[in-house]
Amino acid sequence: MRFSLGRLGRLAGPGLLVSCSLVGRRLCDEFRLDVGMKNMSAQKEEEREGHHQRHEHEHDPLRDAEQLWQQRRCQGGDGILDRPDGDVAADLLARRQRKLVDMPEDEVTLQVEVQSDREDVGDGDRDLDRDPECAVEHERHGQIDQRDRGARSPVADERAGKWTPQERASRLHANIVHVLEHTLPTPTPAPQAAHGIPVADDATAAGHSGIELLLPEHDVADPALSIVIPALNEELTITDFVAWCRQGLKDAGVRGEILIVDSSTDRTPDLARVAGARVLRVPKRGLGRAYLDAIPYIRGRWVLMGDADCTYDFRLLNPFVEKFEQGYEYVMGSRWKGSIEPGSMPWLHQHLGTPVTTWILNRLFSSKFSDIHCGMRGITRDALVQMDLQSQSWEYASEMVLKSVHMNLATAEVPVRFLADREGRLSHHKRAGWFSPWQAAWINLRAMFIYGSDFFVLKPGIVLALVGLVITLAVSFGNLTIGAITLSLNWQFLAVGVFVVGLQAFFLGVIAQVLFDFTGTRTKRWLRVFPYTRTVLTAASLVVLGIALAVPLAVVYLGNDLALTSANLLQDHLAVTGVAAGVAGAELFVFVLLLHGAVVATAHGRPRLYD
Repeated sequence: MRFSLGRLGRLAGPGLLVSCSLVGRRLCDEFRLDVGMKNMSAQKEEEREGHHQRHEHEHDPLRDAEQLWQQRRCQGGDGILDRPDGDVAADLLARRQRKLVDMPEDEVTLQVEVQSDREDVGDGDRDLDRDPECAVEHERHGQIDQRDRGARSPVADERAGKWTPQERASRLHANIVHVLEHTLPTPTPAPQAAHGIPVADDATAAGHSGIELLLPEHDVADPALSIVIPALNEELTITDFVAWCRQGLKDAGVRGEILIVDSSTDRTPDLARVAGARVLRVPKRGLGRAYLDAIPYIRGRWVLMGDADCTYDFRLLNPFVEKFEQGYEYVMGSRWKGSIEPGSMPWLHQHLGTPVTTWILNRLFSSKFSDIHCGMRGITRDALVQMDLQSQSWEYASEMVLKSVHMNLATAEVPVRFLADREGRLSHHKRAGWFSPWQAAWINLRAMFIYGSDFFVLKPGIVLALVGLVITLAVSFGNLTIGAITLSLNWQFLAVGVFVVGLQAFFLGVIAQVLFDFTGTRTKRWLRVFPYTRTVLTAASLVVLGIALAVPLAVVYLGNDLALTSANLLQDHLAVTGVAAGVAGAELFVFVLLLHGAVVATAHGRPRLYD
């Protein structure tokens, strides 16, 4: 079936016109480039005609790609990559979603099919004497407009007629990669933020696995504050929530962006974009993971977090902005210092869960928070990156609080309003079932205990070690009577056990502090207390002392035919003290190895403390 060049232009748009001008009428006869367009409805023809009229004067990236391809081919390079078909399809889909290929799918297919015919199969096709296109291209230094050339290489015509269907498919596959590859703009390095974490630009947003950044019609440039909000099926409230944020930014007099980190299956992302928010589409992997996925896309130097359900009043942003402007790095909202609307919190949460867990955290970390579970909180982007959050779920909130203490961030609390759920909306805990609040409480406690593990071993270890050491030394020269109590050899054995357990707990507490020391202060202190060489010599001395104290008992034992005649003698008490010294020396040696090893292992991304 023969087609006129004009009819092809009406059907396939500007991309097909570019290619068909290069191959001419014979190409249309040979490859039958109708691809089902004969059966296309009148409505489809009208849509394509409209598409052609809209884009006939606009920049055509595929045309530029063809010109660049022809120039490179004449210079001896084809730029074709060897990829599997699945990767080609994925590339096409990704680039279409990013709006970098501005034409319908079937036009791209036709464009590439014609392009496949244009490309020659042998090195002889690059010979200037046998390829008129290359000769003219060479003369004009790559500036020729391929639409004005209709000549084909005789070699290409002869070989094209001998192609098998498999060869055609192979060449079509290769050229799909080629055209798409050259259609993309040249990538530019992403801008760098603090601590080497890049701020993702719009062009690279789809490059992350399963993550896509969608921009609103009127985006904000250079925001100072980024409102970062995870959302899951919040179409009931998302429009009002974005409006609240915009009102809060206006009232606070700060330039800000609204970034919705969305994993919804409803209309939430579309409504958020229409309302003026950026939408970061991410897989559903947990609340904490949503914030981790969002970090590369945060542009503001201040970050405000919260929920998209309109339970926190984001119209009142001024207290957070004021604290940021005063130099605070972590600004925690407090419902107890603000207001709690009746019915907004279950009785168990309001009177047991949050107060008890807040009290536990304050005891563990010597902090003074009033509401550690408040979802509305702010932090500088630099501090957020430095925190290196790991939590994937609800416990991210406790991890942030705990690390803010470990990092000695300048912290403030501001009052917030907490409102009841709107009619028809169920909280995520209610959606998940009755067990969800208990699970959330447990994983938050788990985070507290892990990051505050030194609380359970460091100070208790010091107390136990001191009590055991005092009793051990007091009974080293014989029984000791204090009032009605006589401390005998049995008491000394007990004291040695208490001393060893306490010493081990103390050493573990020191290592725990090093592992969670984000400022380097505690690590420097413990390295001063336990320098490597001096500590190793001390450990060796304790082992030698322990052996020396056990020598008298060994002499008696060997002199009595390997038998001990009695107990509570001087050599018995000294030998027990020697056991305590030897065990302490061995533990000290192992501890100093672990301490300095922990410093080396955790030095990445922290102040350099170990040389």
